[in-house]
Amino acid sequence: METALKEDPKAVNITSKHENNAAIINKTEAILTELKNKEITVCAIVTDSASAYAAARYYTG
Repeated sequence: METALKEDPKAVNITSKHENNAAIINKTEAILTELKNKEITVCAIVTDSASAYAAARYYTG
């Protein structure tokens, strides 16, 4: 089973891709569609929005 997981990863890391929010949403939707087509149930999506929250705090003062 360990080999199968290495060949078919269950996580996608797009950290190095600096994209805008719309691009991230589109990529996330594409990933979810692909998983649905493979009949894989998604229990959680983990995101790191720290930079967006920091920008919002800075902007609103």
